[in-house]
Amino acid sequence: MASVQSVCMSGEGETSYAKNSAIQSRVRPLVEEAISDLCGSAAVPGCLRVADLALASAAVGAVRRQPHWAERCREICVYLNDLPENDFNTVFKDVPSFLRGHGGVDKDNSGPLVMVFGAPGSFYGRLFPAKTLHLVPQELVDGVLINKGSVSAGRTSTPAVTAAYARQFEQDFKRFLASRAEEMVPGGWMVLSLYGRPAKHFSSQDRYPEFIAEILQDLASQGVIEAAEVDSFNEPFYSPCLEELRGAVEQEEPRFPGERAPGRRREEQGYGEVPARAGRVAARPALPGRRHR
Repeated sequence: MASVQSVCMSGEGETSYAKNSAIQSRVRPLVEEAISDLCGSAAVPGCLRVADLALASAAVGAVRRQPHWAERCREICVYLNDLPENDFNTVFKDVPSFLRGHGGVDKDNSGPLVMVFGAPGSFYGRLFPAKTLHLVPQELVDGVLINKGSVSAGRTSTPAVTAAYARQFEQDFKRFLASRAEEMVPGGWMVLSLYGRPAKHFSSQDRYPEFIAEILQDLASQGVIEAAEVDSFNEPFYSPCLEELRGAVEQEEPRFPGERAPGRRREEQGYGEVPARAGRVAARPALPGRRHR
């Protein structure tokens, strides 16, 4: 099952989620397509319920561009989900200014009323009442186990470790899909963003775990951290291939009739400031010896 222990991400500064979500923002075209599909159908919801603040901006813009949608869709409820342990204060501090710009208590009559709610908890279980969500985005990260000499599944991992990570991802992903199936309305959309790998077998393009392992081993050789800490450290990260995603979704097909199998792929530059900063943000909260500066 998914790890019960969580790691906390800073809500402010250079390592905050707000300043390191450029990759997630690139799914916006898919989100806008989903909103157009939802509101362009004959059954425009009177209250559109989405599960992310960024989606609310796209939803309000899409509804306002279509006056005949606005006549029916008068409210947009936005649910912000994160683990209870994580520092999400920065996002909540931005809510008042977001509401002023997109509709809230002081809204005019040109668009829907926007309301924001918090929903703390793990997305591997139920978070919302049944049949309430129209649109669900999610970034997925998964998998933890002992993996001496490496920090995650990769080229340097044994077949047994790689298989264990794959099984863990499949189990957790199915739990995620089962929970969302209960919460989403018929015809709702789910847009997922996650790191993946281009082929079944790990290649030289999948070197992120190796970089982290090499850095930790260098720190251990310098006496900054203990070697035992490096051997016992495993990052909760697994990058599935497209076939693994399709297989998991197809097994849940009765819950998602008419779903579109995952298949949109974007190649990302594997070096430079942006991926380096993203890797630092993802790994830092769980790293051994993080007390050292």
